[in-house]
This record gives sequence, C-alpha cells and structure tokens, in this order.
Amino acid sequence: MRSFWSLSFFIISCIFSYGQTEEVSVFAKKNEKKVSLRSWSYPSLPNGDAHSYFDLDYKLDSQLQLELRGFYNTYIMSDVSKFDFTVKRYVDNKIYVFSGLGLAKEVAKYGIKSQEVIFNYSYGVGVDVSESIFLEAKQETQINTNVQGINTLPKIFTLSGKYKF
Repeated sequence: MRSFWSLSFFIISCIFSYGQTEEVSVFAKKNEKKVSLRSWSYPSLPNGDAHSYFDLDYKLDSQLQLELRGFYNTYIMSDVSKFDFTVKRYVDNKIYVFSGLGLAKEVAKYGIKSQEVIFNYSYGVGVDVSESIFLEAKQETQINTNVQGINTLPKIFTLSGKYKF
C-alpha cells in the first residue's frame, strides 16, 4: 500500500512539474532583465518559528553579477537577520566563483542581552546544473571572532543547492 501512495505521488508530481514548464523564445533570452528578485517564506507551525529569504541579483554583463542575499528567521530564543553581498563571476556558461562580505545580527528575546553584529567574508564555487537547479560550495569565515552567541560559527563550510520553480 505504501508503494502505491509513493508511486501516485511521483506521477502527480511529474504531471504538475510538466505543467509548470515555460518556453522561452530566442527574443526573450536576448532581452534578459538585469535585475531579478527571488524570495520565499514559510512558518514552522508547531513552535511558531518563521523563516524568510530573498536573493537580489544585478547583472553587470554576461559574466559578472552582483548579488545581495538575506534572510530573517525567528526562533524561540532569538530573531536572526543575515545579509551577504557577493560578486559572482562566471568562468564558464554554468560554473562560477564568488566572494563577498556579510553581516548577521541576532536579537535575543526574553530580556537576554543581544550580541554584537557579526561580520564575515565568504568565497566559493558554484554550478548552474540547469535553469532551475544550482549547487554551491562555500567557505565562510567570521571576521570579528570575539563575538559569541547562539548563532555564531567562526568558520563554516557549506555545500548547498536550490531548486527554483
């Protein structure tokens, strides 16, 4: 019975994903927008957390792009805001390298003292697998290492991906 529901879910997902495909004409590809904004948000209903994210891109040319990424998350003990400004350079049609600076601010709740602003720099490499999927490997290092808090990590390596629909 479980395999029936799994197969049904897979078939329905394929139908909906096919129905959402969009054909792009050659004219539209030549006139791509220089500025794009993507965002999403969702609540975590059991504990009242909320998570939101945005990505603002500005294409200087076909190989160079400026990017501002940010998120705002609410947790039980604190609210966290983070903003990263990066420069992305395509070395191939699909492969890119990036580097940038960021800041994060944690605002504690329930009378707990909030920490200072965290500054970091990051660099990495990414690949656009397709128009809707990308993968990134990123190294992020905290500049002001004297700041301590719930959401501080002096150095972190992340491997992430995103499916855009």
